Amino acid sequence: MATFKICINKQKEKSDHTWNVKICVTHFRDIAYIGTNDYVTLKSLNKKKDILEDSGIYASI
Repeated sequence: MATFKICINKQKEKSDHTWNVKICVTHFRDIAYIGTNDYVTLKSLNKKKDILEDSGIYASI
């Protein structure tokens, strides 16, 4: 069974201090990342740089 998770790549910060939101798909220990058109700022992240649920990203994907 496949699992899906919304994530960002912490090392790929853009020059305007935003990150591209990706969907992480895991199936039989194989991992694939699907890029989206959504970007998050530092306000939408917690200290571990995980996306907050009230950031509006979960509603748009």
